[in-house]
Amino acid sequence: MARLWADNAKATLASSINDVATTITLKTGEGAKFPSPSGGDYFDITLTQGGVESSWEIARCTARSGDVLTVDRGQYGTTATAWTADDKVELRAHAAAIGGLAQLGKSLLGVWPAAAMKPATTSGSAALAYDESTTNKVMTGHLAFDAASMEYAQFSFKAPNGLDESAGFTAVFEWIEAASATTHDCVWNIEIQAQGDGDTVDSAWGTAVNVTDTGASGIRQFTAETAVITPGGTWTAGDDIIVRVSRKATDAADTLNVDAKLVSVTLYATQVSALEA
Repeated sequence: MARLWADNAKATLASSINDVATTITLKTGEGAKFPSPSGGDYFDITLTQGGVESSWEIARCTARSGDVLTVDRGQYGTTATAWTADDKVELRAHAAAIGGLAQLGKSLLGVWPAAAMKPATTSGSAALAYDESTTNKVMTGHLAFDAASMEYAQFSFKAPNGLDESAGFTAVFEWIEAASATTHDCVWNIEIQAQGDGDTVDSAWGTAVNVTDTGASGIRQFTAETAVITPGGTWTAGDDIIVRVSRKATDAADTLNVDAKLVSVTLYATQVSALEA
């Protein structure tokens, strides 16, 4: 469900309405100035006098057919009121709508290339390497993960202000499979923990989340977005968010019989206000 907007959407009532009417008819041709909501989307309209404004009602429009708006009356603490022909119907900003802009939802937090990751000391992936394509000499940095056993790499960042600390993260893996593969399903694994002032360095990871993707030699692949990844420990802005990624080669769903080359990891988080470092 999304709030819809349109520039300079102003109209007038074609006829009077009482305080319980759920459809509003605009003057001929004026409906086209407004959005056409569907699938739960909506826009808000302000109704007020055609001349000097002395009272206002905000209604929520959930559907539009030509010049006819289907509305829920008396929204955001306003009172449903009878209005007369030629009164104004306008798509205006209002306090609740502006406040709602802070609820920004899921947003891209950042992209960490292979060069920003460190192979683990124990059971680590191969070190950073670069492949050069044959014809156009495209260089791609990667960490190679073995087909026979679990290997790991890590990166970390400072949690910015403006994130919903209860919502967790999601991730997308960018990868390329090595040449000469005969089977192509690779299972990527990610787990996260948070550490702040006074926390134990040797802390537990949150629950690992897997995503399976089908590759092809020489083709850049992006996995589907993972399920929500909940960090181990509690966190707040300024804490270290430590991310461990691996190829779950021991999973029966991983049938790729050559190295999987991790190019980058993209993280998403739920943003509730402007992000600040």
